[in-house]
Amino acid sequence: MRKHASADRGHRRCPYLVPISDAMHARLETGVLAHIGSLLREMYDSALKEPVPERFAALLRQMDTQAAAAEAPPPVAGRTEPT
Repeated sequence: MRKHASADRGHRRCPYLVPISDAMHARLETGVLAHIGSLLREMYDSALKEPVPERFAALLRQMDTQAAAAEAPPPVAGRTEPT
């Protein structure tokens, strides 16, 4: 019985790749993730140093005011507030 060439090709391994253990794979993955994390921190740190545009600051103040009003208990009819 003859095997298909495509099936053989799928099982070949690159002669330049060295098998690595699970522990080494985890260390490599951790190193890559740490590097990506440091690059993201650099990028976002520079963005955090930029001033907030006034229109965004005004919108945030408006949202804070609305949130505070929504959290306040509703007034009860016929009841007076203590002075």
